[in-house]
Amino acid sequence: MVRVTAALYQRAGKKERKAILDEFIKATNYNRKYALWLLNMHGKRVHVANGLTLVGDIGKQTRRTAKRIYDLKVVEALKRIRAILDWICGKRLAAILPEVVAVLERKGEIH
Repeated sequence: MVRVTAALYQRAGKKERKAILDEFIKATNYNRKYALWLLNMHGKRVHVANGLTLVGDIGKQTRRTAKRIYDLKVVEALKRIRAILDWICGKRLAAILPEVVAVLERKGEIH
């Protein structure tokens, strides 16, 4: 649906674009800005380096190639610690984590 609509949208005039965008939003329930970005960027060429050009295809999705660093237990423990610390940002959490883990283990909050 995005491919066909994007091709029509990119060739249309200003008044037609508004109608196409409104129709697309009704059909997909996307946010207006996101729908606009999708329709504008589909099929565009981006020059990255000398002789290297990428063509945007919104339909393609990339798969994770690297393995996850942390398992589910570690992620759940970090979420619990962040909740206890009132959802502190990652930068501050990393700095205070060693001290907090020791205190929370002593108090029996985490294992």
